[in-house]
Amino acid sequence: MQPEKIKNKGQGRVFQNDYLEMMTKTHPIVIYSIYFPVIAFMLYYGFVYKQIPTGREIILFIVGFFSWTLFEYFLHRNIFHMIVETSKAKKILYKLHGVHHEYPRDRERLFMPPVPSIIIASLVFSGMHMLMGWNSLAFTSSGCQTRRRMV
Repeated sequence: MQPEKIKNKGQGRVFQNDYLEMMTKTHPIVIYSIYFPVIAFMLYYGFVYKQIPTGREIILFIVGFFSWTLFEYFLHRNIFHMIVETSKAKKILYKLHGVHHEYPRDRERLFMPPVPSIIIASLVFSGMHMLMGWNSLAFTSSGCQTRRRMV
């Protein structure tokens, strides 16, 4: 379902079930309180226990930040805004991202909720760890703070 009009006040409803609906919302401080300690730990662990040199951590962090930002842009542009024909596909896209465009000022939906965010972060880290080994600590930690506006 495509939003018909942008609404500057209020919230859209994603699920009829109140519990599921609650799980689609989060305050930014929740995301920051989860990811900033994780970022700090990943960088510390990489430097102290895996002996990743400081210069390499900085470079990997910066490259990871830009890589994640570019990935989010392509995901947003090509997946969340794809033109679909079926009502089921429209409904899925609305739940994933359309509600954000209908209610862009909804502060509880500026960031991806913790549960899907942690699942996605874990999958991304696992994949990058298979490709990069322990360098993935610095590379993926920089993407943690950009996980927003996906719902």
